[in-house]
Amino acid sequence: MVHGDGEWEESESTREDVKMSSTVSSERLVNHVDTMFAKLKEDMDRIAAIYGNGTFFARNFETYDAEVHELGKLSEVEARAQLQRYALRCHVSEREKEQLHKRNRELSDALEVLRIHILRSQSNVLDQARRVAKQATDGLIEVQQSSSKEIMKWKQKHALSLAQSNTLQNQLQQTTAQLETKREELKEANKNLDMLRFERDSLQNHSDQRDQRLE
Repeated sequence: MVHGDGEWEESESTREDVKMSSTVSSERLVNHVDTMFAKLKEDMDRIAAIYGNGTFFARNFETYDAEVHELGKLSEVEARAQLQRYALRCHVSEREKEQLHKRNRELSDALEVLRIHILRSQSNVLDQARRVAKQATDGLIEVQQSSSKEIMKWKQKHALSLAQSNTLQNQLQQTTAQLETKREELKEANKNLDMLRFERDSLQNHSDQRDQRLE
C-alpha cells in the first residue's frame, strides 16, 4: 500500500510469502507469483500516472537547453511551483525506484522458489516413475523365475513319466516275449501229449487184439 506522502507500507503477508519453503503447493506458488505481477503492474501504472499526466516535466525535450528555455518562459511563481513539483516527483521517483527494485527482488525470489519446487516435483515424479518401473521389472523377473521353476518341475515330471513309460514298455515287451515262449512251449507240450495219447491208444488196441487172440 502507499500513504499520502508516497511512502510504501509493506504488508506482513508479503514478507511471509517471500520466505515460503519449497514444500508449499504449486497452486500457492502460482497464486503468489500472480500477486507479485499484479503489484508490479500497479506500481508501473502509478509511475505512468505521475510522469504521463501532461505536466511540464513529463514532456520530452531533445536537449537540456530546450528544457531550460521552456522553463524560462514561466513566471517566477510558476517556475518555483513547477520546480517544487519536480523535486517532489524526484523524491517520489527514488522511493518508487527502491520499491520497484524490492518488488523485483521479491518476484525473483518467488520465481526461484517456484523453479526449485517445479524441479523437485519433476524429480519426485521421475523417482516415482523409476520406482514403479523397478517394481514392475522386479515383478516380471519374479514371475519369470517362478515360471522357469514350474517349467523345470514339469520337464522333470515329464522326463520321469517318459522313463516310467519306457520301463513299462520294456517290461511289456519282455512279458509278451515270455508269453510267446510259453505259448510255443505249450504247443509243443500239447503235441507231445497228443503223441502219447496216440501211442496209448495204439497200445490199448494192440492189447485188445492180443487178448482177443488169446481167447
